[in-house]
Amino acid sequence: MMQKYAFEVLDKTLRDILGFCTYANRERVFGGMPILLGGDFRQILPVIPKGKSEDVVQACINKSYLWKSCEIFTLHRSMRVNEYTSTGVIDMDRQCFNKWLLEIGDGIVPSKAKEGEDESTWIEIPTRFIVDSCGLPVASIVNAVFPSFTERQDDDDFCVKEQY
Repeated sequence: MMQKYAFEVLDKTLRDILGFCTYANRERVFGGMPILLGGDFRQILPVIPKGKSEDVVQACINKSYLWKSCEIFTLHRSMRVNEYTSTGVIDMDRQCFNKWLLEIGDGIVPSKAKEGEDESTWIEIPTRFIVDSCGLPVASIVNAVFPSFTERQDDDDFCVKEQY
C-alpha cells in the first residue's frame, strides 16, 4: 500500500495535465480519468519509518480526501489458499487455515503484547498450522505446500491446472 500522499500528488498532476485542454477537468478527481487501485487492507499497510500505529493509519488512502470519490469493489472468495485437493475434493484443513487467515484480517483473532511492549501486535499460531521442520526446513515447507510434487513434476496437468 502506498501512502495517501502519492495518490494525492497523482490527483493534482492529472488535474493539471488533463485540465490544460478542458478546464472542467481541473475540478474533477484525477482530472476525470478513471483510476483502478487494487489492494487488501488486511495485508500490507504503508511503511512509516519510526511511526506509531496512528501514523500508519493516517497515511492510508482511506484517510485521504480522495477516499469519498472511490467506489469499492469486494472479492467474496479468498484466493489466498486453494481449498481443494488435487483430486477436486474440499480440503477441510486448508479451509480451516483460510478461515483463520480471514479472521486475523478481520481482527477476530486476539493479539498479545510481548513483555515490555506497549501494543498487542503478536498472534499465536495454532500448532496445527505449523509445518514440522524435522531436518530440512525448506524441504518441509515445499512438501507441505506442494504435496507429491516430486512424483508429479513432469505431469503438465498437475503443474498447470488451477483447482477452483
